[in-house]
Amino acid sequence: MAAELASLVERLEVAVGRLEAVSGPGAGAGGSAGGAVAAFVGAYDDIINGPVAKYVALSQKIGGDVQKHADMMKQAFSSQRRLLATASSSQKPSDAVLTGLLDPVSKAIQQVQAYREQNRTSPLFNHLSAVSESVPALGWVAMAPKPAPFVKEMQDAAMFYTNRVLKDYKDKDKTHVDWVKAYVSIWTELQNYIKQHHTTGLSWSKTVSHQNRAEPHSENRTEPHSENRAEPRSENRRVFIWPSVHPQGPVASASGAPPSAPAGGCPPPPPGPPPPPEDLSGTPGVGGDGGAGTRNALFAAINQGADITRGLKHVSDDQKTHKNPGLRSQGGPAAPVRSGPKPFASAPRPAAAAAPSRALPPVLELEGKKWKVENQEGAQGLVISNTELKQVVYAYKCNQSTLQVKGKINSITIDNCKKMGLVFDDVVGIVEVINCRDVKVQVMGKIPTISINKTDGCHVYLSQDSLSCEIISAKSSEMNILVPNKDGEFVSNSEHGPVRHDGSCGFL
Repeated sequence: MAAELASLVERLEVAVGRLEAVSGPGAGAGGSAGGAVAAFVGAYDDIINGPVAKYVALSQKIGGDVQKHADMMKQAFSSQRRLLATASSSQKPSDAVLTGLLDPVSKAIQQVQAYREQNRTSPLFNHLSAVSESVPALGWVAMAPKPAPFVKEMQDAAMFYTNRVLKDYKDKDKTHVDWVKAYVSIWTELQNYIKQHHTTGLSWSKTVSHQNRAEPHSENRTEPHSENRAEPRSENRRVFIWPSVHPQGPVASASGAPPSAPAGGCPPPPPGPPPPPEDLSGTPGVGGDGGAGTRNALFAAINQGADITRGLKHVSDDQKTHKNPGLRSQGGPAAPVRSGPKPFASAPRPAAAAAPSRALPPVLELEGKKWKVENQEGAQGLVISNTELKQVVYAYKCNQSTLQVKGKINSITIDNCKKMGLVFDDVVGIVEVINCRDVKVQVMGKIPTISINKTDGCHVYLSQDSLSCEIISAKSSEMNILVPNKDGEFVSNSEHGPVRHDGSCGFL
């Protein structure tokens, strides 16, 4: 019985609070204040009865999850309307009380966002996402001093999903297109409303009667705390968290605890007094009379003016050592000549020990379509057989080695090799010699193109069938082309016809 009575009393308190908020200021409030208050509350009613009502009606026509979502949005606008009614008849309360007044709107926003997360598989997920991404705009009541730009930012956040709805239903169902227009018009009208009535933040009444103080309703009388925010659910959605309601600076907590110290700590203490002046008397432990006499004698000598140099002895040129070198050998060993300061010279660095070259293991294997020949040292009998037309050969860092390629192959590349010998049968593509020194290439069959780049010392032995091949050279030197004569012996032919030179090169 007691529990039922307590519940009944609580409901009556809620109803009384709502009636007080709607009834406007009492007899203690001025008439001018009452007129100003009625203006912005009535203007907000126009938004609820206009764009919001049209959005709810179209959502009911679509039905399903969109209709349920619209009912939550309607409740959120109703909660904010009650907050505006309270502000129209109350002065701005303390921060702790204001947090309690904002709590119903905050919970309504969290409810809208949570419904979208719980229905990700809904066929109307784009509708739910458009609403969920922009509903934090209702937090403009705490976004001083620029609430209208905040609403615009939240409206833009929903544009991605509203465009999706327009794309999906543009030629299918005009109801969804009208739904998007009605929903977007809510935030457009809200921006105009804020610019007219709440330019720098939520407006509060200047005067208030005793019975119209701003207090949170009974369901919000619990102590405000930091958990008044949406629980994290998904990393791909916007969660609304109430910003600080006091943008001008740190706000004291509801418990009355003093604000914490700034991050930089307390300022440093002022510097101490300067040290006492140094005693010029040169006699520590003696009274001030001796020091005063010495200083007086010093000042008396300084005050002599030009006569102060009368006691100095003139030095003639024959007495100057830099003009009379004979004086330097007199008077015993010459004093060491003082030289001026020497320029800074960095200490010599010890020569860095040469890093030992790490010997890599030799490689001769088929990897996919590529024959890899790497790190061969003094290998004279390397042979690649059982080749196919689609395979290629790549020789890298081979020294004093010989490689024979049997059969017809696609291409051959020799890279960074020294004293390397290559013998092959037929190549349908190209043979490339790159960054090599003192290499020899012999063609046994046919080859269409040979390319020699950045190579010093290259001997090319052409067969009778490959005399028509094209040889391309670039940035190379000491190249020699040998062709067979009638007796089958190779002779040098630097005037080989189809040779194209690209860059600096020369033939022996």
